[in-house]
Amino acid sequence: MTRDYTGTVPAGTGGTAECVEGVNADLYTFTIAPLPASFYATRTATVRFRIRWAPTEPSTIEVQDLLLRVFPPSGPSAESDGSGTSEVVILTNPVAGAYQVYACSFLAVLPQFYQGDVTLEVALNTGTAGNPPSTPSTIRFGPITTVDPQRDVAEPSMRVDGDGNEYICGPFGSSRAAEYAQKSEDKGDTFRILGTQPEGRIAPGGGGDCEISVGREKNPQGYYTLSYTGLAALVNFSTGRSEDAGRSFLGNAVSESPVAVDRQWMDTVGEKEVYLTYKQVPTGSFVQRSTDGGLTYGPGALAIREISRSGNILVDNRPGREDDVYIVHAFNQDIRIARSTDADALSPSYDIIVIKTGCPTSPPPPDDRNCTSGRPDTLFPSLAQDAAGTLYAAWVEAGTYNVYYA
Repeated sequence: MTRDYTGTVPAGTGGTAECVEGVNADLYTFTIAPLPASFYATRTATVRFRIRWAPTEPSTIEVQDLLLRVFPPSGPSAESDGSGTSEVVILTNPVAGAYQVYACSFLAVLPQFYQGDVTLEVALNTGTAGNPPSTPSTIRFGPITTVDPQRDVAEPSMRVDGDGNEYICGPFGSSRAAEYAQKSEDKGDTFRILGTQPEGRIAPGGGGDCEISVGREKNPQGYYTLSYTGLAALVNFSTGRSEDAGRSFLGNAVSESPVAVDRQWMDTVGEKEVYLTYKQVPTGSFVQRSTDGGLTYGPGALAIREISRSGNILVDNRPGREDDVYIVHAFNQDIRIARSTDADALSPSYDIIVIKTGCPTSPPPPDDRNCTSGRPDTLFPSLAQDAAGTLYAAWVEAGTYNVYYA
């Protein structure tokens, strides 16, 4: 069963927690009738919420970006923000009741007309086998530790330096222009707040996204330099640096980045050479380089023009390859890596490597191991490297939320 509807999203900006009907969002309500208590004992159901739009002339998708957020009758909300011209949220075994479906402006300079549809599918359970049992492992996790009992933050970043110090950082909200970091020196059993007392800020501004990185070599003070950036309301980044394992910080409110930026990533090579990447609307993803531990940065270099969702930046860990930089990202149905072998140059160059591409349906898919059904979701892809230099990419498939790896 599919139900179609249309609407118009007002011009404005916001985030997944800031969708207000008539201000920066349009609301549609979908209701599922009461179900028998044993309904899902023999059935499995999915409900798909989707919005689609064509950018209002004369704008482009880069400045007509919508997101989709769904509030079920109970439980947490679900959202999708993929920076394309459609967004999809899929829920499994939906409960009866009213679902509030928000089409919200993430960044729209003009009112945006859109088409929405809700598809409900029900299938009888066939008794198919689930995933095979996992291989026995000796990996064990300790008890959960509360990092900060006073402030709630989101999307935390975590780094561990060469001395085993663990650092956590998370944004407290753009409206508060604050981010907070914590440190553990006992393998995560306890944490203490970093930054300027009494509140614990690292630098003025920030609050949108928090990112940190640590040096790979010790500085003259005998510590691994800790570097910080904080997104300031999609406008710029606050920066900070600690050369004494978080005991003190130097902060800066400006990173010399262009405006309209989002979700930054960092990595450090050597003692204090830091690379910062972020998505800039509408141009693409930029990279900036710091030679003072992340306190100040040089001008940005455009690394990626075609991008839907950015992932982390990684500097090669092999000796003699410190100028090799990789950025994993998604574009439409592709998972890609941007690579530079001269990232420390004044005008570095980047080439694009496609590591996974969408499979055509007609003609049949070719015999290509990189052609899979794993269309990337709106979650961030991730990139890692082992000691031998091998790169590993992982991402989440849209709809099924299966994790793919290459």
